[in-house]
Amino acid sequence: MKKYCLSIMVLMFAITAIALERKYDVKSGIMKTVTSVMGQNVDAVLYFDDYGNLESSQTKTFSGGEQIEISTISKNGTMYIVNHFYKQIQELPIQESINYLNLTPEIIEKYNIQELGHEIVLDKNCTKYSSEISQLGQKSSGIVWVWQGIPLKSITSSNGMEIKVEAIEIQCKVDIDQKVFEIPSF
Repeated sequence: MKKYCLSIMVLMFAITAIALERKYDVKSGIMKTVTSVMGQNVDAVLYFDDYGNLESSQTKTFSGGEQIEISTISKNGTMYIVNHFYKQIQELPIQESINYLNLTPEIIEKYNIQELGHEIVLDKNCTKYSSEISQLGQKSSGIVWVWQGIPLKSITSSNGMEIKVEAIEIQCKVDIDQKVFEIPSF
């Protein structure tokens, strides 16, 4: 009986710890974005559920006159990059990212994060942050506008190249078709 109670307590603690690891303060949503890089614009749709622990980004672009659809699905600590045109799947561990709901002193120091105030993006009051990191002799800096843990806009500069990602529409607290998080079998 004692082992059973201990097991239940450990399970409850694990569930609580997982629930506290929210990426966003919004349970689910759909966000349309435009990424601008080197004079090109790429449209994408991000679906998220479980407070950002499930994400699926759908991008359609043209290459050599052909439309290419790429999905990036993140779940269970793994990122799957799915090329629907070539029917290929690449599986990678999820890289460390900044959780703006849980900015620890270690993360703030590692990325040199500074709060720059507040600005409105898509009628949402965002906190604006700057960050900077040097890895392998490369220096990257960025500014991000965050609402409820969700980056609604970012500008990143690295090696003289600038990448701008901006949300053009966001719908929150919507039912997400769980099929967008499924890995296809080609």
